[in-house]
Amino acid sequence: MMGEKYMKPWGKSLMESAQELGHAALKKSSQSSHFLPGVWDHISMVMDDVHDLEQRIQKAKNNVEEIQTIVGSWASPIFVRRDCKRESLLSLEDCQDRLERRYSLVREAGQRIHLLVKENQSLLLADPASDIWKAYVDDVDEIVLDGFFTAIECSLKYLLENTDPKAGLPPLFEVQLDLVIPDLIFQPSLDPGTNDGFYDVVEGLLNDIYRISSLVPRLAEHSGFLHYQVRGCGAPSRCVAVRRCHAAPASLRAPLLFSPG
Repeated sequence: MMGEKYMKPWGKSLMESAQELGHAALKKSSQSSHFLPGVWDHISMVMDDVHDLEQRIQKAKNNVEEIQTIVGSWASPIFVRRDCKRESLLSLEDCQDRLERRYSLVREAGQRIHLLVKENQSLLLADPASDIWKAYVDDVDEIVLDGFFTAIECSLKYLLENTDPKAGLPPLFEVQLDLVIPDLIFQPSLDPGTNDGFYDVVEGLLNDIYRISSLVPRLAEHSGFLHYQVRGCGAPSRCVAVRRCHAAPASLRAPLLFSPG
């Protein structure tokens, strides 16, 4: 289980402390052949400490597992066909509403994740300036990073699959053809250099997808990044953290549904 993986360094260290407490109690009791008054009270106190330690470790592990569940809940496409019907178009009117709901979900999730990590610091009696705590936070930070990768990949994959000409699916986008004498005008424009044209619409959807990774402050503050979206590799707002960067699928240009205005 991933939760156990990320708790190993701390679990080992804290369990060693528990063993030392237990050994100290046994040593003290063994030194008194007649079990002088107070020995059993001391042993009972040590056992309570060990039990408390065990509970704190388990709670910290549960918190990590909750973080995994939270980021796993992001793995669904942000933009989908209207009413999720195969024959429906992507409703641009609904996109903004869906986007705002997803952004709100991720922001609230980020706040919860930070609270859980803060609680773990208290549970594990950790010094936030220590190297071992920073290493621990780096591991939890990696869980959140993977969550964003999966979430973004899921949304991009949906658009890619639904705009693949080879898939034989109904069109995802609609472009109207208007007669404006003496010309025929596409709405939105299919000219790549036109503002608010079809290419800008698609570009906007992609940037909105990538932008979710900027909504959660970075757990690993020592990494030098404010959030999980960094710039400087490819398109200015398309690179999420490190390791891999998704390029905009070229097939998002088609297929289209042309309808007369």
